[in-house]
Amino acid sequence: MRYSIIWMLMLSVISWGDLRDVAASPLFNVEDLNAALGGEESRALATNQMGQIAATRWVNFLAEAVRYDPSQGVLPLGTLGGEESRVIDLNSQGDVLGESMDATGQWRLFLYSSAAGLQQIPEIPGTQGSQAIMLNDAGEALVAFHKGEYVSLGLYIRHYKYYYYLYSRQNGLQNIHSLTGLDPDFYLSFTGMNSMHQMIGSRDCCGGFLYDPSQGVVTIPGLGGGDAVPTAINALGEVVGHAPLASGVEHGFMFTLHDGIHDLGTSIYPQRVNAHGEILGQTRWTQGNATYELTDLMTSGSNGYWYYYGLNDDAAIVGSLFANGEEHAVQISRAPQAPAPFNPNASIQLDGSPNDWLSLTGFSADAIDAGDGATVELEKAWMAHRGQDLFFAFKNDRPIETENLWAWNSYLDIDANPASGYLVNGIGAEYLLEGVRLHRYTGAGADWSWQYLGELPYGIKDRFLEMEIPASLTGLTAQTQKVQLVLLGNNLSLGTGVNDFYPDSGTSPLDYFLQSPIATQQINLDGLFDDWVQIPIAMSDPQDVATTASTDIKHIRFTNTEQNLYVYLEAWTPLPDKTLSWNQMMYFDTDFEVATGYHFGAIGAEYLLQGERLYAYTGSGSDWHWTLIDGIDRQQQDHAAELRIGLNRLGLTKGNDHLRCIVVADNGSTQGPTDYLPDDSTHAAVTYAIQDHQAAPVQQIVVDGSMQDWLSLHPDIHAAPNQVLDDADSTQTQAADWRLAWFGEGYDNAYLAFRNNTPMDTQHLPDWQIYILTDYQAPGYQLTAVTGAKPYQYLLQGDRLYHYTGTGHDWSWEFVGAVEHAVRNDFLEMAIPRSQLGQPKGYEFVFYADNHALGEPTDYMLLQASGYALQQP
Repeated sequence: MRYSIIWMLMLSVISWGDLRDVAASPLFNVEDLNAALGGEESRALATNQMGQIAATRWVNFLAEAVRYDPSQGVLPLGTLGGEESRVIDLNSQGDVLGESMDATGQWRLFLYSSAAGLQQIPEIPGTQGSQAIMLNDAGEALVAFHKGEYVSLGLYIRHYKYYYYLYSRQNGLQNIHSLTGLDPDFYLSFTGMNSMHQMIGSRDCCGGFLYDPSQGVVTIPGLGGGDAVPTAINALGEVVGHAPLASGVEHGFMFTLHDGIHDLGTSIYPQRVNAHGEILGQTRWTQGNATYELTDLMTSGSNGYWYYYGLNDDAAIVGSLFANGEEHAVQISRAPQAPAPFNPNASIQLDGSPNDWLSLTGFSADAIDAGDGATVELEKAWMAHRGQDLFFAFKNDRPIETENLWAWNSYLDIDANPASGYLVNGIGAEYLLEGVRLHRYTGAGADWSWQYLGELPYGIKDRFLEMEIPASLTGLTAQTQKVQLVLLGNNLSLGTGVNDFYPDSGTSPLDYFLQSPIATQQINLDGLFDDWVQIPIAMSDPQDVATTASTDIKHIRFTNTEQNLYVYLEAWTPLPDKTLSWNQMMYFDTDFEVATGYHFGAIGAEYLLQGERLYAYTGSGSDWHWTLIDGIDRQQQDHAAELRIGLNRLGLTKGNDHLRCIVVADNGSTQGPTDYLPDDSTHAAVTYAIQDHQAAPVQQIVVDGSMQDWLSLHPDIHAAPNQVLDDADSTQTQAADWRLAWFGEGYDNAYLAFRNNTPMDTQHLPDWQIYILTDYQAPGYQLTAVTGAKPYQYLLQGDRLYHYTGTGHDWSWEFVGAVEHAVRNDFLEMAIPRSQLGQPKGYEFVFYADNHALGEPTDYMLLQASGYALQQP
């Protein structure tokens, strides 16, 4: 069962001043959003993966629904004709579900999208009240209406009889009772839904349930006491909630159709669950082996209360803080982690002094959490190497007891493979350091079998210990890429407190790289733009300039090397000739001071790029005084342009490494309106941090049958929106019934993964066909019945890859080779070398399965990898 109790809903005591204390924690960033939202008071209800937040703010004592974007500011959503509006939920596309007063003063439900604006959700005849439950990522709202009728649960207990509906702009209101067969005449409460139309709720007759389109209504069995109460469901169908044991003690649970119910214990009272199985509960935050009361991280003696309402897939939570008679919207998110260390050619003197280490990149600091009487309280650790010899050091929060060095345990995994070595907190450790005594593992993974190798050279002084680990003892080679570590302070054996893990999560080891983790994307200024597909979009702009003769900005991307800043600008309309590109201007604020430079929007611009000419500002803030520095390199074609600017030309150095940018398309010469990015009246600017290319390790999907890689794709792997959900059609367990698919791309491989609605029969893998389109211009097989005349150049039959050699309709395929794959239960993932796909320009996939031999219909699923420069002519 995959779950991680990462963030827990909590009620704690705190004051406004204490926010500074929390923000200083190495584990958390805490942000008071009230000033950004612009109201006297505010409440945050939901957040999505883009960092957008749906909130209600109060202005002149009137509630107003808004959507907040950190890069674009606050967007008021308006009302349905009345004075007030409130938000309920937000999905991954930025759609907002809420309620608003109409012109008569009645509260009505609404759905907002950037494309359609604010629209009222229709009501069923005779409605006397309505309730918005939630919004899924497909833009469908789960809503309920009542007509004043009651359902009795006892002599004095009765509730409104609610009628539940699924609403979308495409299909209007759909009666959920007809869909599920659940009778509204009995007490019924729906509490959640996902994009696969799986729904959860409770009934008075038989407790909690999960409705699945392929299996109908399934009762959640409970934990031996009373009824289970499901509270949330994620995109993968994992349900969380609470239920009593036979003793009456309430426990949290997780339930899935495949794995049944799992008891989460008393430490968690689940309210939300994200796609990673991370749970928002009530009392504390538990991560791996460490459990935190969040109140312990804040100053005591305060006078307010936290309430949390929303959780996104990055484990950021939003809610409210009541203090000093006010309510403020707040957000808590994980603090950015320090880069993985890479310290080659180290010169370390084993003298017990930390001076050699202070200029090196260390691991993230560890929390001081083992207790007042603990002997081992790990504070900071470092690793370095020279050749294949390792150097290792750590600092304790109190003097190191030399007679008890064995209590400082360090587990080393030198092949980064949890399947080999001693299994401890997510790694397979081949070596153990008890202080400075090195041991090699000789057991089978769980038994305590270690061979003593000897004592290492070391230096120790007060709270600091450093040592050298020769390659002759570890077998490290020039091909070893990284070492993983877990540190454990064995205080229990000393009888001086709780054990101290480093890192505290206990499930994410420390990574040290022996080969350069540089992942620099080489940009060639050639006007082809294929090399930009690995670079994320920094900010997008809507299609909002009517005339096609004008420049209508679409989005911007940034990347850099040690010497140059690269900018990619794409428009909805064809760009004018390079000689006319002066109408495209970029204002750069490189010192983050509004008071310096040319005052434009919310920035003070030190530099202006106008087409191919770079200027420095020499005026006094508002006058138009610019001095030409030089021309810059620019290549463009059709809708896009790429530019190269020397970092030193912009005054950007190691200590001054951020910029803010506003893009302007001055369309006056073409009789069109001026277009801005960000598309906001305040021009708040898009921010870019110059990347230190020693910072981000290259990581790839590990093809091992685990979904974990796909739920949080690594930096060099593209993810959203390249994910698609499908319905459940089949009742045959042997049939291909596509459920969920992912696509990602690394530097060498294209990665593909999918889930079936039932466990997969590996004997029938050739029946699972995936057609791959990589180039609209190249010939390919025309899957006419599904997608018309599109040319699909490749075919996967199970794990066998074929290249099309026919003329469009004949079945002519040439075998390319078998691809690496792994299957686990209902999940399959594979890695396809990009070289075998002809270095593709983009991707589109059609998942096809002919189930007629099993008496089942053919099942299709389409996945378009829209972020990969694949544009249909």
